[in-house]
Parts: sequence; structure tokens; C-alpha cells
Amino acid sequence: MPTTLFLASTGDFHIGRYQLTKHFPVLKDWQPAHNDKGQCARQLAGVDDGPFEGWRVPLFVCRLCGNLACGAFTVLVSEESGSVKWSEFGWIADDNRSIIQDENMKRFGPFFFNRKEYMARFSSYI
Repeated sequence: MPTTLFLASTGDFHIGRYQLTKHFPVLKDWQPAHNDKGQCARQLAGVDDGPFEGWRVPLFVCRLCGNLACGAFTVLVSEESGSVKWSEFGWIADDNRSIIQDENMKRFGPFFFNRKEYMARFSSYI
């Protein structure tokens, strides 16, 4: 069954019954990675390339500088059998681009979204 996705006006993400900043409390000290919801939507929809290899999209960055060099909380987005999949939530540091995951992140997801509904969710921003 596809999961629901909602991007709150605060920049937080609601995935099914989870609110990212509540599920990962450390994110409260970070800010949404995109001041421009359009840029975020285009990256999550795969229309624009993100700053990382593959379809890995930053969701949250340093609250002080907003710079990816401080690191970013990211998600790997992929397509699978008519669905869009969010998986491998984790931190990425600009210096080595390796993914860092604690046990909570390793157990979180994957989430599958109906591709048509997923693209419709972002259509007003694309």
C-alpha cells in the first residue's frame, strides 16, 4: 500500500504517520535544505539533479550556515515498479560523501509512493 507524503509549510516532511523532526529529534537543530520549495520539489521529483550522486536529495542542513559542507540529512530516491521509493535516510558529509546512519536511520523505511500521486504532489512547484 502506498505511503502518503506531505511537505509542511515549516519545511518538515510527513511520511505516512511519521513527522521527520519528531522521529529524528536531532533535526530540530537543523533547517530544511531548500528555502525554495520549487527546488526541493524538482530534486525530489528527479527533474533537477541534486548536489549528490544518484538521486540522493538533501532534506535538512545546518541551521547556522545552510551549507552542505557542514553535512546534510538526506534520502535516496528511486523508482521501482511504478512507485517512487524513499530509502537509506542518513547524514552525508561534504568532505567524503559517505553516508552515515545510526540504527534508527537504518530501520526507517523504505517508503513507497504511488508515482502518479507523488508527481502530482509536486506538480505545482515544477
